[in-house]
Amino acid sequence: MKTTFLTLLLGFIGFTGITQPHTFSHRTQNNHEIILLAEGQGRMNYSVLIGLTPEIFAETMPDSTYQSATNVFLVRKTTGKHVLIDAGLGIRVVENLQKFGVTPEMIDKILITHLHFDHIGGLLDSNNAKAFPNALLYVPKNDYVFFTDPSSTLNERWREIATAVVNTYRENLVLFPPEQEIMTDVIQALPNFGHTPGHTVFVVDNDILIWGDMVHSMAVQMPHPTVSTTFDVDNQMAIKARLTILEYIISNNLSVGGAHIPFPGMGSLTPNGKGGFIFTPKQ
Repeated sequence: MKTTFLTLLLGFIGFTGITQPHTFSHRTQNNHEIILLAEGQGRMNYSVLIGLTPEIFAETMPDSTYQSATNVFLVRKTTGKHVLIDAGLGIRVVENLQKFGVTPEMIDKILITHLHFDHIGGLLDSNNAKAFPNALLYVPKNDYVFFTDPSSTLNERWREIATAVVNTYRENLVLFPPEQEIMTDVIQALPNFGHTPGHTVFVVDNDILIWGDMVHSMAVQMPHPTVSTTFDVDNQMAIKARLTILEYIISNNLSVGGAHIPFPGMGSLTPNGKGGFIFTPKQ
């Protein structure tokens, strides 16, 4: 069932030409390691973007598509503890962890930016049991309410997947409220509502901000951050939240990483002087 849904999902969002990039890691200022666990890369069709003008279209997507990716991030702390930020689609998460000598049992905490399937699909194994048996699962409370409420506007299939995940992890589930900021001694959570009601970004070691789905198309939404997507629950709120966090990144001189940033999935931002930003991938 999981494989069938994954195939349908990739077709629905227009994610084609999937390839597996190389691994990549970054050391923070206090020597914690941020490791890219890349699920794959592909092309997305322009039809998921909202607010395109003919000029933006011609400038950023000459072939009517943009490059995207699905990424998971592992934080390997200097204490030896392991924290996942999101769990991806479940295509290669365990395989990628093993490349770094990490087994599923070694994951201590999993921080979820939001409950869309491409961020939680890797939490269940092929038997729909816990893929990470010893991990505490941190979920934004607003998303928990929205994704498990039968009266919400959410697609029923998305609700089924999210409900199955939170129920499977029920004994290890931690719901954090919007006002909570500090998740661990190394990672800070900041609200970024709009994409979903509880969408959250995470700052690791005051060094790098991992933003989940705050940006879907780097090619379009960096130079033009007011472009939105059909995936956002509240487009105007998502735009406002994105602009706020982008300014926070610049003000605090943070690097960035994101679930849909093409390889290496991390980099730096500088203002372009036109209300947008220039992204430079890490080397």
